Amino acid sequence: SHFVSNAPNELPVNESNDLFRNLARGEIKHPVTDLVLTAIPSKPLSLYKFLDNRKFVKLKDFSLSYFRSGKILGKAIRTSTHFVHLKRLCLGLCHIGNKGAFYLTSSKYLKNLRELDLSSNDLTSRVLTFLYFSHFISNLEVLALNNNNLGNKLSRFKQLFQSKKVSNIRILSLESCELDNNNLAVLLSENEKNPLKSSII
Repeated sequence: SHFVSNAPNELPVNESNDLFRNLARGEIKHPVTDLVLTAIPSKPLSLYKFLDNRKFVKLKDFSLSYFRSGKILGKAIRTSTHFVHLKRLCLGLCHIGNKGAFYLTSSKYLKNLRELDLSSNDLTSRVLTFLYFSHFISNLEVLALNNNNLGNKLSRFKQLFQSKKVSNIRILSLESCELDNNNLAVLLSENEKNPLKSSII
């Protein structure tokens, strides 16, 4: 099943609140594989209950376009055992922050993740270190960190981007990240075989 909030042509659920209620009532009969929402419950207990619903046990694609407490969201995702099959995670404008990113990247259930978008989430270069130690970094094919102030701490870039762990990344999006393009170019050129040289957009 594929559910999209605020999309009248997607049935049976159009709004995330309706989805939450229908899940709670057991009215959704089939496992959800793709979930695209504009919002989900923001209260911690409701959020944990929502993400722990058994209907998400086969979830492969989860996109959320806004959330006001990213630290709580990161914690909730870290503990959700139902994300073990997740391939794509898109959390734009969710105020994840470094603390939320730490929790999210430390999840042992995201090991099959192939695409991660954390654009516009108040992140700094610390997220690069978190990604380096994550369980899923070696499987990532697409990584988007747009509109985050990653700064120019080259040591953190070097640790991640010159590592063999990123050898599968084919698209790396770093738009509007307050980067010095010259420094980044020098960093990547230090290793002529760096797989990311042709991946950055």
